[in-house]
Amino acid sequence: MISNVVPQNEMKNQEKVIALGFTIINLLVALLIASFLYGTDKSSELIFTGVYIQCWGIMFLLSYFFSHKTFFFRGLIWLCENFSYPKGRKMAFFYFALAFGLGSMSIFQGVTEAKQKPPIELEAQNSEMFCLSNPPMLEEFSILDSQDFSTSLLLSTSFEPTDYFSSKNIAPFITNSKAPLSITSNCSNSGQYSLNVIPIKTGIFHKFFPTQMDRIKMGSKLSSSFNSDTPFNITSLNCVKLTFTRYSTSNSDKRDDFNCGSSLNVYYRLDNNKWIHKMAYCGQHITETTGWRNSELIFETKNANTIDFLFAYESLSIANNPVLYLIDDLMITGEN
Repeated sequence: MISNVVPQNEMKNQEKVIALGFTIINLLVALLIASFLYGTDKSSELIFTGVYIQCWGIMFLLSYFFSHKTFFFRGLIWLCENFSYPKGRKMAFFYFALAFGLGSMSIFQGVTEAKQKPPIELEAQNSEMFCLSNPPMLEEFSILDSQDFSTSLLLSTSFEPTDYFSSKNIAPFITNSKAPLSITSNCSNSGQYSLNVIPIKTGIFHKFFPTQMDRIKMGSKLSSSFNSDTPFNITSLNCVKLTFTRYSTSNSDKRDDFNCGSSLNVYYRLDNNKWIHKMAYCGQHITETTGWRNSELIFETKNANTIDFLFAYESLSIANNPVLYLIDDLMITGEN
């Protein structure tokens, strides 16, 4: 009588083979996740990518000699024998050489980028050069808060702390709990504070799926109730002027490589109609920043009753730290 019982030793060997295969797969997946989590800039991303590609090359090399050890290695040999040209086990050596070569190129480029990356101290030097602690240029004023309708000034702020201003309520902008804004005391055009329009993002989700454009609505009030999303009343105004100063170190590439890798976009809408894109202010690389620059936009508002503004920070890639796109001394005025 023939027994169908598998010997215990053979079962243990099969379990080891399966465990080894899944261990290798988990290691490759863990390395891929690490490249997303810890690839904080272009240089580290290139290095992690190079190591990951090289690991695949090593897997093909090991599969040639140890295909009997696990299903994972046998699967790689099966690819070599069925989906390669020419077909055969020895194609494992070709894939090993190809992956190792491409991985080495990526690592070399990453190391080169790291050596050329500007030091963190450069941001402090820029702040010392361009960011002086002077008295605030503008008063904290909102016509809806003061009810002073005799002035053409609708809103002005230098983002200085007041009774209604805090790190959680960045008036007049409406905060987004998923990607909140923040003030900074390291650099300002006037006063001691400015607003960084690059939202603070945390968590794995933002690392795997970075938002390409972050839109921040501007309210018309500086009081604690500014989140009511009240538009600007412009019933008797023919045009509205928006002015502010901006300072950025947000571009990951220099001007000659890519001129506008990041930008601050300004949108507006009249009477709650469709949003209209008005202007895109390109960011600058940390080594090329020219300090605080003036911005002025004029909006034709004849026959309109209300106007809304929207600021949208857009980035095509994850820039090298430190990353700043600051605005300060924001003012909105109207003309009859």
